[in-house]
Amino acid sequence: MPDLRESIQSALMSIAESPFRESATHLLSGLGYRSNRAVQLGGSDPKAFVKFVRANANAGAFNESKARCAEWKSADLLFQLTDSELAGQKSLFEETEVTPSLLQSYLFFAIELTGNNYARGKLTDITRQINRVFPMPVMVLLKHKCQNQPALSIAVINRRRHKREPSKDVLGKVTIIRDISLSEPHRGHLATVLARSWSDLARHFCAKHERPPKWESRSGSAGVFEVPYDKWLSEDGLCDSGI
Repeated sequence: MPDLRESIQSALMSIAESPFRESATHLLSGLGYRSNRAVQLGGSDPKAFVKFVRANANAGAFNESKARCAEWKSADLLFQLTDSELAGQKSLFEETEVTPSLLQSYLFFAIELTGNNYARGKLTDITRQINRVFPMPVMVLLKHKCQNQPALSIAVINRRRHKREPSKDVLGKVTIIRDISLSEPHRGHLATVLARSWSDLARHFCAKHERPPKWESRSGSAGVFEVPYDKWLSEDGLCDSGI
């Protein structure tokens, strides 16, 4: 897939100098994840996201200290991707606003951080806190510096049904593609990101199962589209530059 590889490499490198909201959306679009269902949170102002959380989340669900909000330069809810959009089907309704009650979906967030050399645990905490706010899976793209150079980390978290309270989700392990160089993406990082493109995931799934992917219920409150979520959570080919 030389064309896609070059496109994704270019998209990654553009993140270094371009506004993060636009460049992150462009990267996801190149990987096959796109939607018109979006919302602007105060022009990328982190304070607008905190205000949104305080107005919509349960008390105590979001810990600003653990989320390291003081180090956020920008915060954007990029879009909400539904099951029908993943399946390449036209939605029954032409909605373009994020719908909190739409559980068969993913949210994509982009956060730019001001710090350098973030340990895995710090990025995990940020990802976990954002996922505590929403009833559906959230993929978090984090722009930061690694050894004083621009870098990108992409994080997802495993969600499972609470054994004693089926209406609730338990947030499990966070999987991170960490410290992707935006000036010269490492071949291993690039291969790991490409392996999670929608076209690649769907093609391998159909070849293995002889059927298209479907929506799979994972808890009493939400489900996941079985192909991308499982693959993003897996550590196959994961290239992490450190702990």
